[in-house]
Amino acid sequence: PILFRSAADGSALVRLSANYLNDFTPSVLTDGRIVYSRWEYVDRPAIPIQSLWAINPDGTGVTGMFGNRILSPATFMDAREIPGGDGRILCVLTSHNGPCRGAIGILDPRLGSNSQEAITNLTPEVDTGEINQAGKGNQIRGPYLNPFPLDERHYLVSKRGAIELRDYEGALTIPLLQPAASGPGFYCPQPIRPRKRERQVSSTLPPAPDDGEQPWATIMMQDVYAGLGGAVPRGEIKHLAVVQEVEKPLGIDPGKRAFGFQFPVVSCGATYAPKKIWGYAKVRPDGSAAFKVPAQEPIYFLPLDSEGRAVQRMRTFTHLMPGEVQGCIGCHSDRNAATPV
Repeated sequence: PILFRSAADGSALVRLSANYLNDFTPSVLTDGRIVYSRWEYVDRPAIPIQSLWAINPDGTGVTGMFGNRILSPATFMDAREIPGGDGRILCVLTSHNGPCRGAIGILDPRLGSNSQEAITNLTPEVDTGEINQAGKGNQIRGPYLNPFPLDERHYLVSKRGAIELRDYEGALTIPLLQPAASGPGFYCPQPIRPRKRERQVSSTLPPAPDDGEQPWATIMMQDVYAGLGGAVPRGEIKHLAVVQEVEKPLGIDPGKRAFGFQFPVVSCGATYAPKKIWGYAKVRPDGSAAFKVPAQEPIYFLPLDSEGRAVQRMRTFTHLMPGEVQGCIGCHSDRNAATPV
């Protein structure tokens, strides 16, 4: 599953995301963007990382929101913004595989998009590990899922199929719905009530051509060295390779699988996707670059030296809509930092 938008009657279907695996549990933020969980494996371990991303309703402006370098918890999902919470997010903190249950936490991206200080575990009886704790990310087991923030003090949550009203301080727990001993549980609590509508985000996209050709978008990079620190001397990067993660085809005969789970086989070392190189963009002496990229494809960029060697790995992907123009400060620049002068 990936993200689509449609009219209320299901018509006017538009694909928003371009993941080669899956995107899930979306919700709308008060600023009009959509926050969702992403599952991917671009040059990263086989267990973590499922992080939170945000995207405009027209599919533009995709950006990492939280947890894209966190090992434990491995998955952030069911994310919803807390009303009056200054951008804080209520979500499930859980494992990479297994049940979609775990702990309930609050994230404050203002304290860093990958920092331990930004995570508050509201259910401390469930151990969620530490952000750099390798091997813990698939061992988080808890009874909680589907948190719904009511206001700046209270939230609803499902615990073992029972619906509870709780507060963020941990001082209040009121059972609201309890399943029968042999009956089904209650999940996804959501009040039926009027609410303030989120900000409407107008689309910035030109009319999409319907000629059957590959659609394109534009990237403008200010300075490839912004974010790389002193590890890469200025002037060393000559090109940016534009690389696509290629999804595997469906419907492969399971009898042809190999190495326990892969079919079709890409490698013996858990490489999940083939990679396609679209081309190489020139990096100018001042570190800037401007180039076209294929739209609606999961792509990433590798800075290369004069011998074609990668001096850094992106280890995640982005995607753009047809006709979108996207700017970036540099490679791995701090999302909470101001644009350098």
